[in-house]
Amino acid sequence: MIYTLFDNASYQAAYRNWKDYSNLTNFKTKWANQWFWLTIEEMRDLADHYSQNEVYDDTRGDSDRYIAKLLKNKVLSNEAQDVLDAANNILKITMSDRQAAIISNYSLSLNAWDAGWFQIKQLVKMFPTNENQQLMDEFKNKFAVLKSKIENEVYAMNMLIK
Repeated sequence: MIYTLFDNASYQAAYRNWKDYSNLTNFKTKWANQWFWLTIEEMRDLADHYSQNEVYDDTRGDSDRYIAKLLKNKVLSNEAQDVLDAANNILKITMSDRQAAIISNYSLSLNAWDAGWFQIKQLVKMFPTNENQQLMDEFKNKFAVLKSKIENEVYAMNMLIK
């Protein structure tokens, strides 16, 4: 599950077009990201701490996503937990850049409280700092360890033959 959340081939994202009615229906569109891993309360705390009012407001009337609920009762391997912790560190460090990113590129829907990993990586690219890059490098290393473990288990369980 953790591998799926953070693999580069996964493009889980949330979408909001509150200000763009070009969808021809004149309805405000909100696509929830059911693959978002933090609870709504955790995101409210982060949004409040970093004064991200637009992100906080997006939580109103909403509820935890499927993966966040699923993760509450899961015991993860050390490797998976390391990846999740590294992703959380990146999410936290990029929270302070959200408002500037929303203004700079509203189409990324970074006002969505459940903005996915694809969107968070865009934040790192938009605001490259030494700290962001260091955290991303740590994440990539931990992800590589998890990926290697999964690959080895696939062969050990004879799901694939080398």
